[in-house]
Amino acid sequence: MYVQKLSQCIPTFYIDSVNAEFPYLWIDGLEYNTPTITPTFVLIGSTGCDSTITLHLTEFVSVAGLDMENTVRIFPNPSHGSFTIYFGGLQSVSMRILDSKGCMVAQKSNINTQNYHYELQ
Repeated sequence: MYVQKLSQCIPTFYIDSVNAEFPYLWIDGLEYNTPTITPTFVLIGSTGCDSTITLHLTEFVSVAGLDMENTVRIFPNPSHGSFTIYFGGLQSVSMRILDSKGCMVAQKSNINTQNYHYELQ
C-alpha cells in the first residue's frame, strides 16, 4: 500500500494597488482607461493553489501634464529640505518626493490646501 501526504492548499488574496498613467495594461491582458477596483485575476501556483489578485487602479497625473506656470510651484528651489508647494486650485492631491536616484523618500495623500509646507526628515 502506498500513502501520499497531500499538503493543505490555502488560497491567497492580493491587492495590486497601482497608480499609473492611462491606458494601463494589466496582467489579464486588458487595457484600463479609468480608475477601477473591480478587475480580478486568478493565478494557479505550482502546487495547484489559487492566488486571486484584485486590481486597485488610480490615475497618475505627473506635473508634466499640468500648467506649471499657473498651477504648481515649489519654493524655495533649490532647498535644503524645507519647502512649500503651491497647488493652486487642485483638490485631493497625492505627492511623492523622490531623491536624485529616483528613490521615494516621502509621500502624502489627500492634500486639500493651496500651500503645503514640507520638511524632509
